[in-house]
Formats: sequence, C-alpha cells, structure tokens
Amino acid sequence: MLVGRPSDHRSGRWTPGALALALAVPLLGACAEPPSFLLSWELDDGQGNPDPEPALSPVEQCAVVGVSKVRVTTMVGACVDSKFVGADVDTREYPCSAASASSGAVDGPTLEPGEYTVLVEGLRRSGEPWACEHSLCELDPSSAPCIARAVTSVTVTEGDAQPIHSVTLMSPPQCDDGIDNDRDGRVDGHDPGCILDPTGPESADASVTVIQPRVTFLGRPVVRPFHVGIQALLVEISGEQLAVIGDHQLDLSQWPFRLPILSGELDEGSYELSITGLDAGQVPVTQTISFPFDVDQDQAKYVVNQFDFTEDRFLEPIVAPISFNTSLLLSPDAVTGPGCELGGHLADNQPITLDRLWVRITDGSQPLDAAALGLTGFAEVGGLIAPVDEPGGWVSYECPSSVIDSVPLTWGGYDIEVQGRIGAEVCFATPALIELPPQPFSSTELGLERVLVDDEPPVGCRECTANIDCSNQVCVKHVCVDQEPSSNG
Repeated sequence: MLVGRPSDHRSGRWTPGALALALAVPLLGACAEPPSFLLSWELDDGQGNPDPEPALSPVEQCAVVGVSKVRVTTMVGACVDSKFVGADVDTREYPCSAASASSGAVDGPTLEPGEYTVLVEGLRRSGEPWACEHSLCELDPSSAPCIARAVTSVTVTEGDAQPIHSVTLMSPPQCDDGIDNDRDGRVDGHDPGCILDPTGPESADASVTVIQPRVTFLGRPVVRPFHVGIQALLVEISGEQLAVIGDHQLDLSQWPFRLPILSGELDEGSYELSITGLDAGQVPVTQTISFPFDVDQDQAKYVVNQFDFTEDRFLEPIVAPISFNTSLLLSPDAVTGPGCELGGHLADNQPITLDRLWVRITDGSQPLDAAALGLTGFAEVGGLIAPVDEPGGWVSYECPSSVIDSVPLTWGGYDIEVQGRIGAEVCFATPALIELPPQPFSSTELGLERVLVDDEPPVGCRECTANIDCSNQVCVKHVCVDQEPSSNG
C-alpha cells in the first residue's frame, strides 16, 4: 500500500493522506453486457485507516485533498525494458465524490476476456493529473509512488466473478493541492510555508518570517550586478546582518532579479529590511536602501519588496564604455553570422559585402554624435574606422572587423540601433531599439536581421539572380539559401 503524509492536527481538520480504490468485477451477463468491473473509492487518513473519526462525506473527502475527478484508463499491453508497450482500450472520468464504499460504485467499461492494465489518476481542478516521473511499469507501491496515481492488473474471465483489486492513490502535499490549507489567503507556492519547504504543510510557516527581495540595476533588465561593480549584496534587518548574497546567487532568469529566499523567527514588532551593494572587497558601492515592515505573531509574514539601484543610488558615478560586436543573420534561424559578407558574389567572384554600418546611440533623450561617442575599432578593409556624423543622429563608419568601443561614458542608460548598408540601401538592421549595459570587461553581441520588402531584399542588397551566383547554395528571391539546387537557373 502507498503511504501518504500524516494528518495535519494543527488545523483541527482531518487531512487525508491517500485515496483508496476498490475494483470489483461482477459476473458478466449473457444479454445485458454489464460492465466488466465496478469502481468505488474512499479516502484514508494517511495511516491506512479508511474510517477516520469523525467520518467525512465523499465530497468532503475529495475537497480536503484537492482531487476533483478520477480518471481511469484501461489498457492492453505489457512492460518491456521498464516501458509499457500497448494501447488504450477505454478512458473515462468520474467526479471524485461519485463513488465510495458507503454510496456505491460506478460502472467501468465492458471488456472482452483477457488481461488488462488499469491506470487510475486523481485530477486537479484544472483537469490535469499531478506530474509523475515514473513509467507505468515503475509504479511499484513499495518503491516509486506518485501523487494520485497507481496501476493495477485486472483479469477479465467470461462468466467468472473477479476478485476485488485495491490500490492506494497518494494524496497531493498541501503545497501542491490548490487549497489554502492554513487559511491565510495564500495558496501553494505563494504560501510562505511552501516557499520554505514545498513538501511540507502550509501551516509550517506560523512562526517564520519569509523574506524574498528583488533587485534591479539602472532600471534595465540587461544590466547585471557585475556591469555596475557589484559583487555581493548585504542584507540586513534593522541593522543586523542577515546574509551576504554573492552576485552569482541571484536568479537572473527573470527580472527583477530575485535573491535567494531568506527566513527567520522574529518577535512581534516593526523592522527595516535593507540592502547594500558591495564590491569584491566587501566595500559598499551603493547607498543602503531600506523597506519597513511589521511582524504580527497572529499570522505569518511574507516580505517581498523590490530594491531599485538607480544611478543616483551609487556612491560614485558609473563610468564605462559602450562595447558591441555585430554579425549578419543571413537566415531567419541564424543566431550569429559573418561581420560584413553577405551570401553570393559579384561577377569578378568577389564576395558581396556591406559598405558601412550606421549606428544611432541615445542616452534616453537624444542621440550622441561622433565626437561624444569616440568610437574606435578596425575596418574590414584594413585600418581604423573613421566615424562621421549623418542626418537624424546617426553615425556611420566602415564595416568593422572587430569589436567597437566608445570612450568611457557616465551611466544612466543607453540604447542603440544599427543598420548595415550598401550604398544608400539598408540591407540589415537590428529589429528594435536595444538597451545596452555598461561593458567594462566584455561586449554586447548584436545580430542584424535581413531587411525584406515584399519578401525580397532591396535592389542594392540582392545577393543573386541565379544559382550560379551562390556558393553551394541556391538563389531564392535574390537570396542565397541552403538547399539542393534543382537547376542552374
């Protein structure tokens, strides 16, 4: 039998640990084609006791564990190398409260005589089952239980009654049942107890204050702490150190960036949560940002606050260059590409290349000219680039063969647009305005997408007119693409 979690006595309610299912197979009638087995289920208290005191109705039993329906899938097949190989014969769903030992059973399918595997799944209110990493063949109650899921074998023999098959469905943990078990207004992953321990009860947070700060730097998702000289964050509560969080411990997969979850037992009263940015020597590089909060012992506290380290919060101005590198995305699925060469070649067999790059870099209000940017780098044709101002706040220079750097600038924030041109034609461009971070040690990679007009490049940007103009490619709408040529023309 699968063993569920213990009952939660703190709430004063019985919290069942598992669903118990009984499969009863009656005699097959000769004319009525009755179902091959009947199903009934009830809940136990997680200790193997199907009749707890006080007894709950079937509706209550299902409600307290978050199981909305039960899905029964009957299959034929067998386990081969720990994988079930077969086919579904019948699938049907029942309300979780539709059957119990006291209220009767529901009909299963009518089956031909033979051996069957029956998968029984409890479903969430969304209609989805709980995730299970085990295959049907691994659902051994003694070794690999899954939430609200079990398998049993049923033998159908014409004219003979079948023995009762009993399985146990492990009830979902409180932190994954879709219920506000401790009635604090927070459900599952939003409850402090579940944040601390996803496998425990929601009521485990009663005496704990959970803290999850979020931070931003210069108000931009592209700016990481190392871009602005922050190597760690000092977290304090009312002047007492709670933790020092290294920049590598931040969750940078979403913005604002999340610090690890912190917790502690605090007496009732008023407090201040504060964060300070530190450099590699643990020396402050920012002002301390504070957030007041109160702790009430009658309910758990979940402190969430965003700390914005804007440029005015730094003790010294952030001075760093803009540094970027460009590549041509020759196909829609490309992630990088050449710096200046297009596909195709000219009549003299020379590759088609961009003449110049045009860039427009703004500081949030206006573009910076060539003198203010002081861009440097090497040109594809040799020598250093020679930036010049163009109309509309653009600066142009020879197509580069290297990273382009500006002079050190004071941050703020800067945005960039880039165009790759042949003559007056714009052949490649960044798809949108791109935010830039300070780059004291590395460069920002910018991919330029092909410009198309009615699915074709502008006349001055065409790579080919026939397959012979492409190297090991074919010419499609004046673009060299990777596919086998069917002709030369």
